[in-house]
Amino acid sequence: MRLPLTEVMDLAAGVRVPLTVGSFCVDGAFVTSTPSGRPSGETVSWRASGHIGSPHRPRTSVTLEVSWWSDDVTELRLRSARLKHWGARRRRRYFDRAHDAADRLLHHLVTTSAVLWRPPAPEQLPESRQTG
Repeated sequence: MRLPLTEVMDLAAGVRVPLTVGSFCVDGAFVTSTPSGRPSGETVSWRASGHIGSPHRPRTSVTLEVSWWSDDVTELRLRSARLKHWGARRRRRYFDRAHDAADRLLHHLVTTSAVLWRPPAPEQLPESRQTG
């Protein structure tokens, strides 16, 4: 049984993840986002601000978005609003670090949620597995 995605999002709030060069930090808690055209109670994504830091460079502010697609697929996206103002070299460095940050944050969330995994309650087990 997997942890609900909302609990995994709570695990990511405020986390600092070391990168190959520098670090990635989620600056605060995730807030829900419902795109227009969806029922108001239906949450399909969560957003948080963060930054990618590296030695000898100014840190880069990013928006981290986690979108639920299905029970098996969740998208993790990092975006910087300043990207269009940068040259090719800085963009390459940003994409290298952003990919590294996404991979390491995913690893952190998977390993942390695995540690916090709870066995299902007896009423959640199929009848063939219940005892008594």
